[in-house]
This record gives sequence, structure tokens and C-alpha cells, in this order.
Amino acid sequence: MWTRAFATYWSATSVSNLGSGVSVVALPTLAALQLHAGAAELGYLRALEAAPYLLFALVVGHLADRWRPLHLMIAADVVRALLLGGVVALATTGRLNLAVLYASAFALGAFTVTYDIAQFTVMPSLVAERAMVPANSAVELARGAAFTFGPGLGGLLTALLRAAPSLIADAGSYVFSAVALSTLRRPVAVRPREQEAGRPTDGLRFLARHGQLRAMTQYLGVNNVCNQAFLTGLIAYLEVAEHSSAISVGLAFGAYGAGFLVAAALATPLRQWWGAAVNVIGSSLLSGAGIAVLAVGAALRLGPVAVMVGAFLVGFAAPAFNVQSVALRLSVTPPELLGRVNAVVKLVSQGSLPLGALAAGGLFSVLSPATAFAVVATASVLATAILILSPVRRLR
Repeated sequence: MWTRAFATYWSATSVSNLGSGVSVVALPTLAALQLHAGAAELGYLRALEAAPYLLFALVVGHLADRWRPLHLMIAADVVRALLLGGVVALATTGRLNLAVLYASAFALGAFTVTYDIAQFTVMPSLVAERAMVPANSAVELARGAAFTFGPGLGGLLTALLRAAPSLIADAGSYVFSAVALSTLRRPVAVRPREQEAGRPTDGLRFLARHGQLRAMTQYLGVNNVCNQAFLTGLIAYLEVAEHSSAISVGLAFGAYGAGFLVAAALATPLRQWWGAAVNVIGSSLLSGAGIAVLAVGAALRLGPVAVMVGAFLVGFAAPAFNVQSVALRLSVTPPELLGRVNAVVKLVSQGSLPLGALAAGGLFSVLSPATAFAVVATASVLATAILILSPVRRLR
């Protein structure tokens, strides 16, 4: 697994994710503190950042099957670095407003879609099929580390330097990723011209015929609405309702990332001990339980303990599902369809994020935090039925 090509890919995506973890705190904090955004405005911001998955995923997937996905990743890194640099320049000169921040978030989301779809299209050309689960575990482990240390670093940098300058760390991570990826000399995911024929919807038809992939994608769509509502609501709850500091928000997201990190490290042994089906279905129930802890904590005023425990559980649930889901998808999908299948999965899973962000903005504006978290937790638990009533329960 640890060839030079995969190690370069892994380090580039890991550093890029670390910088993005900084922005998870810095961007909404910039909106809340410098531009005086409330819960609804934070919901709009998160929704616009995720909306490009709905608009561009299928197109990007088709391009990833026709062009070199590695080049798409490098271009996305460069443009995102420039966009963040522009936001910092406008914020430090007092020219930034919510409309410009919304537009920047949408543009950042568009190039994040490009990077996200292209990176999974590249990976099967770097890793043998027998190493797909450990390779995905290594990628998820790095993502967990990014979610653990990135938001905490973002909270610290925001407290010390203010929100706008801390975005420079994210821009720098994109520059590092672009430079590292450009050192890859091996032709990556290049396919003969005759295999490039087809339509953007071919991936949708393949996924619809595969019962396990179809159910997992449906579940991802529903669960990511809940997960995004949880994450957006967590920011609104801490910054708007509790008036917590940026460091507290960073620590909460750090707990989420810590759960992610632990689960990613245990992904392979957990699969061997309990089997893939138990991991996938159990992670769904655990995610709802974590959000329920936040609801109880907000109702009983338990403070940061409930926030940290709930965020840890929700974070732990994600890799337990993701590692199995991605490994299955990359193993069973024909190479000439991989970009388009990945695009459909991202369209459904990430395209649902704006709904979660908007739902959080509405719920946390009109309901108490405890009630809002309880609604999200209930929806998350009910989503498990999609997996239980599908061929996923026979997943090996």
C-alpha cells in the first residue's frame, strides 16, 4: 500500500483536510463575529458551501472519467487557495460583507466538489484491490486527525489572530497539496479513448442496479442531512445561544474529530471482529445516539461535557460506515465508470448537506437547542431502517 505514489497522495490530501478543518471554525466565526451573522445566516453559509454538489457533481464525475483526475485535483487546490486569499484581503481591509462571503463559500464548494470526486477516482490506480480497505482506513485516519486538530487549531488561531488571518492556514494547505500532487510522475487514472464513451448518467444506472451500493447511497443522503444539521446546529448553539468562545467551538469539533480518528484507526479490526454489516448498521445507530446526548445535555444544562461526549460519538460513527462503503464502491465499480459512480454518490450524499444546513438554521431559530437536537437525533435513528431493510444486512 505505502508506495511513493500513495504516500504522496495521502500526505497531500491529509494536509489539505487539516487546513479545511481550520476553516470549519474560522469561516462561520468570521461570519458570526465580524459580520454579525445569526443562526439562520450561518445555515445559509453552510448550505451555499455544499450546494455545488447538487449542481456540478455529475458533470465533474464525467470529466474525471474523460480527463486526468489528478490535474483536476491540482487545479481545485490552486483556485481554492486564491479564493481564500481574496476573503482574507477583503476582511482585513473592511470590505467583506455577507453577500461576498456567501459567493466565496459557493465558489469554494464548487472546487471542493471537483477535488473530492477526483481524489476517489485516482485512488484505485495507486492501490491494489486487496489493500483497498487498509488504504481507505489510512485516508479516514488522516481525515480524523484533520477533524481533531484542524478545528482546535482554527479556534486557537481565531482567538489569537482573529478569524480572517487564520484562513491563511487553509490556503497554505491547498498550496502544499497542489505542489505535492504535481510531483506524481506516474500516469494516474488515464483510460483509453474507446472507454471514455458514455453518458454522465451511466454511473446512476450502475449504482441503481447494485442493491448494497444503492441502499448505502440512500442512507448517506438522509444521514448527511442529519449530520450537517448537527454540525451547523452545534456552531449555532455554542456561538449564538451559549456565547462560547472560538476555542470552545474548536474543542467541540476537536472531540468530533477525535471520535473520527479513533474509529478510523479501528476500522480494519472492527470489520474482522464484527463484520461489515454490523459496523455499517451499528454506526448509524451510534450517530443518532451521539446527537441525542447533545439534546439531553442542552435540556439539563450539562455544559461542555455533554457537547464533547455527543460530538465524539457522532464523529466515531462516520468512519465505521465510510471505510466499508468506499471500499465496496471502489472494488465493484468498473474503472471506466468510477468517476461517474463517485459523482452520483457525492451528488446524493453531499448534495443533501444544504438541506441539513437550512434545516439547522430553521430549527435552531424557532426551537430550543434541546428540542432541535432531539428532532435531528430522531431522524438520524430512523434512517437506519434504510440499511436494515436492504441487502446491506448481508454485507461481508
